[in-house]
Amino acid sequence: MSLRYLICRSLRRLMLATTVLLVAAIVCPVACAVDTPLYERQPFDLVIVRDEGKSTPLEVLPLKDRTPGAARSGDLYARLLDAPGEEIAIPGPSVERVELYEEQLLSKAKEFAAKSDFNSAYPYFAKLERDYPDYPGLTEAFTKAIYDEARALFAAKEYDHALALLGSLKERSSRTPGLENAVDTIGDAILKARWEAEDYLGVRRTVDAIEGQFAGMRLSLGERWLGRMSEGAALERAKAQRLAAAGKGREALRIVSGAVALDPTSQKTRQLLAELSSAGGTLWVGVWETAAPDATPDLDSPAAVRQSRLIGGRLATLESFQPSGGEYVSTAGVLDTDDARRQLSIRFADSAMAYRLARLLLEPAGAAREPLALLRERTAAVSVEGDNRLLVDLKSPHPQPMALAAAPLNASQRDIAPGEWRRVSLPAGSEAAARYERVSGAGAFGAVEEYVYSDIDEAFADLRARQIHALMGVPPWRVAEVEALPTIELAELRLPSLHCLLLHPSSSLRERREVRRAIRYGIASQETLNKIVLGEAQRNGFEVLSNAVPRGKSLGDPLRYAYNESIEPRPYEPRLAALLLAAARAADAEAAEAGLTIRAVPTSLTIAHPPTPVARAAVAAIRDQLAAVGLEIELREASEEELSSGGLGYDLRYAEITMGEPLTDVWRLYGPGGVSGGCSPAMRDALDKVVGATDVKAAVNALRDLHRVVYADLPLIPLWQTVEYAAYQSNLAGVAAEPIDLYQTIDDWRITDGGAR
Repeated sequence: MSLRYLICRSLRRLMLATTVLLVAAIVCPVACAVDTPLYERQPFDLVIVRDEGKSTPLEVLPLKDRTPGAARSGDLYARLLDAPGEEIAIPGPSVERVELYEEQLLSKAKEFAAKSDFNSAYPYFAKLERDYPDYPGLTEAFTKAIYDEARALFAAKEYDHALALLGSLKERSSRTPGLENAVDTIGDAILKARWEAEDYLGVRRTVDAIEGQFAGMRLSLGERWLGRMSEGAALERAKAQRLAAAGKGREALRIVSGAVALDPTSQKTRQLLAELSSAGGTLWVGVWETAAPDATPDLDSPAAVRQSRLIGGRLATLESFQPSGGEYVSTAGVLDTDDARRQLSIRFADSAMAYRLARLLLEPAGAAREPLALLRERTAAVSVEGDNRLLVDLKSPHPQPMALAAAPLNASQRDIAPGEWRRVSLPAGSEAAARYERVSGAGAFGAVEEYVYSDIDEAFADLRARQIHALMGVPPWRVAEVEALPTIELAELRLPSLHCLLLHPSSSLRERREVRRAIRYGIASQETLNKIVLGEAQRNGFEVLSNAVPRGKSLGDPLRYAYNESIEPRPYEPRLAALLLAAARAADAEAAEAGLTIRAVPTSLTIAHPPTPVARAAVAAIRDQLAAVGLEIELREASEEELSSGGLGYDLRYAEITMGEPLTDVWRLYGPGGVSGGCSPAMRDALDKVVGATDVKAAVNALRDLHRVVYADLPLIPLWQTVEYAAYQSNLAGVAAEPIDLYQTIDDWRITDGGAR
């Protein structure tokens, strides 16, 4: 009776009893799954059966005895892989050998490794480590493969890759024989290449990285290169001094900052760093955009507001925000108010300016966003006392009279409250976007140069390389990265930014409140804020808004007094957004059939936005969200000057608004002709109650009532509130931890010989 017959009988539920012949093509065709790698196949053992001088493999389900190389006697009971339902008995004398599945995996891994085909070998090792970690010989074979590949990469001069492999080997076992020598050898090769390329900073970083990655090992590399790093720092100092002498100060600073990192203990290098950092008294600041020279510092113009701290343009500026309200100063003169909060006074150094401002305040009040508009609105009488003291009598007591003076001035009025700096033309060949020079006052810096960046990584690289002293507007999702840098500090601006979509003055959306609501329901504000703006980090002060006034940076922040917490932001409801749009379009169709002239709901919109990282990321997300509810969006990036000019074509404008005192700033935002561009009768009535309030309680109640009206009218589309961050070099002292704006304490800024916190 043949083995073929016995196996066939087994498959027919008969007993196997005697020695037989085996025909593998009938029983178990091993050629199956030839294209599937062994590590991806169902585990199986191989039983090699020999008969009539031929060896034939049988694929069987894993045997019960998993002992490698176990001696076997008697019949071997197994279940065929392609017929697992029945157990067969293979006579012992016919069994030539048994190969367990894990043995096959290891054999295949060694085979590929021996051919230097490591990419093919590693999946087998990974399968073994995951499912059979204790299999004899696995650790030795895997270690040898990693070593062999590291040697091959070293021979091919792929040093970084080779070192990375040794790092993985160290994680497996730091006691691997020869590992320390291998790390020293490969590390030397990397350091030598960087040294020859004059990348001395790269030498230091590599030494630090290797010693950190291979901590606990006795490496000789650090000691041997320490002296050379000191030599490299000296060479970098000399190079920096030559560049500085040639007038290339920023390039020289980049070089010497590398020398500091190369040899942090060198006092000579630190001294040169301090000298070059303040050479010529010029402060280098990275920004995402600069303001136009004649820009008015309005609510929606953060670059112009930043500039006004230097060159003037605000009758009074906010210096701090306390529980009792804002504290203000004026560069026009000494600002004061009477005890009854009914009279505001400014004592000018120049009497001509007192009379000039008096004449301006007697002009009729214009649009809400015009300079001095609200102060004119609340002024009852104006007089000049003793030639230089301007007295402004208010129509009624005001909770914060000085806040009325915190009004923007246009370029022609700037000399009323000038700053201590002036904006000047850039020298030929300058890479700066704007330059300011000090004309009065005192400080370590006599000039400020702003450099515009469009790429975040480039800005960060220049900050680390000391090409700039400070960077304004660190994206929230990159804040943690800055916090981890040892030579960089972080300042958090006191006033949050209020992000919203403003309507173009002539947009058809102004007449279609249901479409504005559809847009708001179609924007996933909370998700966009959490995932896009914050990068899923948790930080205080980031909130979704139902109105474009501050929610404050914490529950105890007095700045949140104008926000009505009882009004929840509209949720993300894409189905409702689509239904509202569909209903509006159906109404358009009916009106058209009736022959009525209408401004139809657009099928596409253009959103303009500033070139800031947050705006770029946010509008990209908004575009995709609104497309999903039936509104195609075109994005248009433009400068602050273009966006505020009114000449740029768009439907919605992404704006970043900063309010210093909501009590007065809501008039500039929502009042007739204000930043939002529209003011319904209901809004005007609510605003009149705000600006006419005579005490804090009445003002707060009026502001919260205004919130309800704004929520219903939706003159703009509120999105979220963010916190603004500025990064600066650790050796730049005098920067406030929580300034109102970047340049608030610039007179106190100075370079020290420090460089790391």
